[in-house]
Amino acid sequence: MSALVRTLLSRITELERRIGGMNMKGRVTDVDPATKKVRFEIGQDEDGNPVKSPWVLVKQRAGALKIFSMPSVGELVEGASDCGDIAQATVSPCHWTDDNQSPSDDGEIHKLTFGDVAFTLTGDGVLLEAGGVTFRFDGAGFVQDGGKQEHNGKNVGFDHKHVTAPPGPPGVVL
Repeated sequence: MSALVRTLLSRITELERRIGGMNMKGRVTDVDPATKKVRFEIGQDEDGNPVKSPWVLVKQRAGALKIFSMPSVGELVEGASDCGDIAQATVSPCHWTDDNQSPSDDGEIHKLTFGDVAFTLTGDGVLLEAGGVTFRFDGAGFVQDGGKQEHNGKNVGFDHKHVTAPPGPPGVVL
């Protein structure tokens, strides 16, 4: 085989390797919030052991709107590298899985959940749910169901007591 053919085969092999490395999906194995990087499983070796990616940056919003949200271990992500070098990849969230299901099937809302806290944005308002307490903000105003309200350490909820004012009907509105 001529040197030219060997060179061409070598270059084709390298190009195929790089194309194969342009987009890789896998589950997160390690998270480092301080460096904004993760490692994810990119395959298995001949013995069936997981092969991890190098540490790669997680894509984040970093303009006027800044969002810090690192993937969790086990989350499905996609590593993308224009040049096919996984060490130069960035990681983005991928798809819902049986382990990490969508918090909603309603296409008319936007919903964010973390643990037992849920934030739902609709076309006409916001619903915040935390620890069995709900806060609803919409065109009609604000509604709180459950929980207590404090201001500067003082109870201002429905069950608060007035220490200096006698009970009775409200005063005259001026």
